[in-house]
Amino acid sequence: MQEKTLKKEWLSGPFFATITVMGLAVLVLCLYHSALHGWWRWDDTYILKLAASQTPFDYFFSPDDYQLLSPQNFTPWLIFSFDLDFYCFGFEPARFYARQLMDLWLAGVVSYFLLRLWVPNGWAALGGALCIVGAPVATTVQQLMTRHYMEGLIFALLALYLFLISIKGARRFSLILGAIFYLLAMGSKEVFVPLVAICIFWPEGPLRKRLLALIPYFSALILYVFWREFMIDMVSGGYHINWNTLLSFPLRACHSFFGSTHFSVIIGILVVLVLFSSLVKKVPRRIVFAAIVIIAAVGPLMPLKSTAMAGRYFLLPWWVFSMILVVVLGSRQIPKKVPFVFNLLVFCIVGLAALLHSHSGLGVMESVMKRFDTQGRFLWESEKSRAVLYAPATSHFAHYFSSLQWLKHQIKGVSQPFRIMGDEIELKALGDHLPDVFAYEPESRSIQDVSNRIPLILESWQEKQRVMPLSFRFDYGEDKTAVWQCGPYSSGVYTLLSRYDKPQDDPLKSLGMNKFPIPQSGQYRVTLEYPLFYYLRYDSPQGWTTYSPLLHFNPGGKPIHWSRKSDSNISDTTVK
Repeated sequence: MQEKTLKKEWLSGPFFATITVMGLAVLVLCLYHSALHGWWRWDDTYILKLAASQTPFDYFFSPDDYQLLSPQNFTPWLIFSFDLDFYCFGFEPARFYARQLMDLWLAGVVSYFLLRLWVPNGWAALGGALCIVGAPVATTVQQLMTRHYMEGLIFALLALYLFLISIKGARRFSLILGAIFYLLAMGSKEVFVPLVAICIFWPEGPLRKRLLALIPYFSALILYVFWREFMIDMVSGGYHINWNTLLSFPLRACHSFFGSTHFSVIIGILVVLVLFSSLVKKVPRRIVFAAIVIIAAVGPLMPLKSTAMAGRYFLLPWWVFSMILVVVLGSRQIPKKVPFVFNLLVFCIVGLAALLHSHSGLGVMESVMKRFDTQGRFLWESEKSRAVLYAPATSHFAHYFSSLQWLKHQIKGVSQPFRIMGDEIELKALGDHLPDVFAYEPESRSIQDVSNRIPLILESWQEKQRVMPLSFRFDYGEDKTAVWQCGPYSSGVYTLLSRYDKPQDDPLKSLGMNKFPIPQSGQYRVTLEYPLFYYLRYDSPQGWTTYSPLLHFNPGGKPIHWSRKSDSNISDTTVK
């Protein structure tokens, strides 16, 4: 009896908590230490430029300044996070990633203390570890531009924890602090807005007490709604539920958590059976609460297309799934006749499957990350004059490279002479007087001088050219929503090559074109302040390519309807 008492005291004492906190830090470093070698990637340089050129007042309270980041999502904390790191660390990406790993560790630690409210400390420690090993976590850690998901998660977990201890002990200060964390979570990312619904339906304590405790949280929500509407003129986001996403979400989540193999589906079925068994013979109140939690976690994803959901979108669902699973396994929610060994076996299977998929997912991302790192470092360190970086595989690159050039000028006092070109049609415009042209070589994972190969690249590209039917409708409304329709092909790849500056006699004076693969039709909220010059490119499944002529659109002007009706050089361009 005394031995069992000592064991229980050891598990519940501060020593075990300290060991757990340190163990989670070791786990984060073991799994994701490679992030410390990363450089600026994807949207990082653009966000860093905004942080360096704006004040906190600008991106928190000035709509025009904030909307340079996004006119359709309200995430000012993301700029502030970059601003804080830039102030503390300067232009040192390794330190940004180190702080990002610290955020992940903190999220695991807060999850551990939150889980201790329902399960033994040993299971709570396992739960904190399971949250950390997920594939959505691995994806988010390697992208600085997605850190607001992780930081928002920390704020949301703290807000929930403070709410729970408050309804048990009636601590008013905890509720006020929790409401502040809730506001910060919403300011980090909209996916954390439904947290208040979880608190309302929490299956503990009388409803009246919960509602009274939620008054500061509701106040924070109301403040957020008015704040968001003021900053981006949108309350709900302007999206509609995508029913295809809703129907396909369970399978998409399974693939995101465990991979797309048959084994992953078996794991998913096993988990569903275990969780379902925990609801058998339970009171309806708990069943309703479980449904509310699931809806709160996946609801914000419903406006997205199922084919366009990146790994970061599954971070919150993974975290919710991990914590629910541990609560079920650790609190004996499943029938008592099921032995402890079975519970532990289920946990190990799920954890191992998640860990293996996480590792394979990082391997898939590695080539893309290496391309960003190598190209970015090359431009940052190079002092060559009148040169071109040919980057055909880097989509959405113009804002990344132009922001890097701006940062180089601000920090190093050097104007970057390089011009970035992402499409062969730009290389062709250089004519016979080619400057030095460099490109990233995937085989050697390095930047090589490819000037001598440009004629061959253009010759191969020219052989694929066809003058084929093509059409493009484009409109931009007062609500800052761009609407487009490409045609006439339902398969293949449409790409929009756009720039704001006018064509120059010397192509090297151009900022380069942004390169956006786009669906055949769609709409997107974006700020267009200057005339837009663009090509529409279409790559067919048969291997040929066709382009529109250089088109022009003036924001505030009439919609554009351009079409080429037959395989001839005759184009019918109509402005309505």
